[in-house]
Amino acid sequence: MLLKVFASAENGWMWVLDMGTMSDRERFRATVHFRKPDRLPFCEWFGYDYETIISWFKQGMPLSSIAFVRDGFAGGRWGPRPDLRGSFFGLDTIGDRTGEVFMIDAGPIPRYVGTTLDSDAEHRVVVSPDGTTQKVALNKPVYTFPEVLDWPVKKMSDWERVKELFDPNDPRRYPLDWGDKLIEYYKTVDHPIGLMICGFFFVARQLMGTLKVLTSFYRDPELIRDMMDFWTNFLIQSNKEAVESLKSEGIDYVGIWEDFAYKHGPHMSPKIFKEFMLPGYKRLIEFLRKNGIDVIMIDTDGNPTALIPLLLEANVNGLYPLEVAAGMDARTLRKDYGSKLRLIGNLDKRILLKSKEEIRNEVESKVPLLAETGGYIPSLDHTVPPDVPYGNYKYYLEVLKECL
Repeated sequence: MLLKVFASAENGWMWVLDMGTMSDRERFRATVHFRKPDRLPFCEWFGYDYETIISWFKQGMPLSSIAFVRDGFAGGRWGPRPDLRGSFFGLDTIGDRTGEVFMIDAGPIPRYVGTTLDSDAEHRVVVSPDGTTQKVALNKPVYTFPEVLDWPVKKMSDWERVKELFDPNDPRRYPLDWGDKLIEYYKTVDHPIGLMICGFFFVARQLMGTLKVLTSFYRDPELIRDMMDFWTNFLIQSNKEAVESLKSEGIDYVGIWEDFAYKHGPHMSPKIFKEFMLPGYKRLIEFLRKNGIDVIMIDTDGNPTALIPLLLEANVNGLYPLEVAAGMDARTLRKDYGSKLRLIGNLDKRILLKSKEEIRNEVESKVPLLAETGGYIPSLDHTVPPDVPYGNYKYYLEVLKECL
């Protein structure tokens, strides 16, 4: 048995993790294919808000906890990003934000010129590189999202102009180091690689705003149909070289960013999803599966339960983060859908604000049961928020480690 020992002399904590006999990549592949791994992955799939990291520094977390990980595309440029990962907490290199992902640049090229339209002591109104007009608070934490005041697409003529910025064959969509050496790296590295894709509702919302998209399903359906059809072609064509070069050897899963649900259910009815979005999903996933990529998961907050039968029809076979506050329960999903769904998350991040007893109960009531059924990766149900005490998070990891 190989063991990893993690300790902090400054903070007086230590734990031992059984490294197991598998690499992180082997363990991930065994888990998502319902085979028996040596243990469950030990990860924080969604990572940490920057404000969380800053808060934990103030509570005694050493600066040595920061590591730089390669990110496919972050903040509008290729390169590494800072995060907390294995060298400090002992986590496996797995996850959308604490693992390693590859992503084709799916933004407008060229970007919109960032300009300031107005400013005062409290706010600045700017045109963002994605074309939205945003009101940015100057004296709020990094965690605070800007208020979006306007979006670039309101009608078909706007869309006809904007879609010229989405040439799928523009070579700038790939990283500068794309080539044989990077392809070989992705195929041979010992941790899983995710291909991240901006989904259909995701891009429509980015270009139009949520309310405008939802009303346009009814008031301007031709605009939405054209946008969905265009985006299907864009995703297939822009990812074609990467998918056909890497196949399942270099891509362990595809994560499709959508966020098409909220606390009480999906933003659109199953009927609307079936008419406008299901055809694009089927074409995209057929392309992925033809190249051997068979783990395709949807990233959506909220409660997407009503859409699960249609997602399964499209050959989507995984969901995350399964937000507890929205009524999601991985145990119920496993009972209802069996091995049709891979499940990630569903450990209530809000519990980390409560007692140790409640933290332990949350983990122990879910992880052992789901470990037995297979196809489950434990993680909090989104990024670790900044009000979580450092000590509570360490205790959560200790309890989780016991259940792997």
